[in-house]
Amino acid sequence: MIQICTKPKCGSRGDDCACITIIITRLRTSAHRHLHTHLPTMADVPLLVKSEFSSSERRITPGWTITRLKAKLETITGVPAGCQRLSLVLGHDETVAIEAADEDAVQLSAFPLRPYLELKAGYFTLVDDVRACVCSF
Repeated sequence: MIQICTKPKCGSRGDDCACITIIITRLRTSAHRHLHTHLPTMADVPLLVKSEFSSSERRITPGWTITRLKAKLETITGVPAGCQRLSLVLGHDETVAIEAADEDAVQLSAFPLRPYLELKAGYFTLVDDVRACVCSF
């Protein structure tokens, strides 16, 4: 514990000094705030999102889950999140399906995201309780 007051006209001595406590508290709060606002995060990746109804550039955060991405794309593409079929176009004839058994747990960083790749958002429709793909791309 610090026994010296930093304010010359305080008049307090030793443990009774409230000035020192305030100063230490402010330093801790400032350091704590700095730590939480400057933690390193994965950089957003710009992707070209295409669907039957839209085409736009969007910044995707690799730390998102597949479920979160689908929820965000619903307002952009018009395709309901539960019916989306996503694929990432890596080349002329190479695509990677963005899917997983547990889409709430798998992050997008598990896929080969690179700036300005095309992310296609197709959709599924339910026909007699069988999932049939109706591609919008």
